[in-house]
Amino acid sequence: MTNPDKPAAEYAAESTPPMVTKEGDLEAFRAAVVDAASVSGGLWFTYLSVLLYLLIAVGSVTNKDLFLESPIKLPFMNVDLPMKGFFSLAPALFLIVYTYVMLHFVMLATKIRDFDQVLATQIVDEAERIKLRRQLPANIFIQLLAGPPEVRSSATGVFL
Repeated sequence: MTNPDKPAAEYAAESTPPMVTKEGDLEAFRAAVVDAASVSGGLWFTYLSVLLYLLIAVGSVTNKDLFLESPIKLPFMNVDLPMKGFFSLAPALFLIVYTYVMLHFVMLATKIRDFDQVLATQIVDEAERIKLRRQLPANIFIQLLAGPPEVRSSATGVFL
């Protein structure tokens, strides 16, 4: 029920969700980066595992198997797959996993960029910004994109 004596601005202020009040909150941006980092580590491990598994499976195929179109026995599973089916399915599976991981890393990079912008506008002291950057997770992607300058520009940064 609306009160005609109450201005519309007061209704708008009352209906503002609490999330909107965190719009420029540095801690909220940091929490978003930390959450995304926890997911990206698992995704990266999954991507590398799928890649390694497919490399092992493809490496086990001999010239004789290719010539005779023998079924491929998947390592660790002992499942036989038809040759044509495997070589059709494996690249598609790899591309799906790769695309999913890369999309996640694009979203992670966007969160890091937003965190970096809020950090630069709210903290004017460079030493304080470096301290806050050191508190970010030890995820290699986070350290490469938002870590302290000595990590990003040193030999460690080259390896990252």
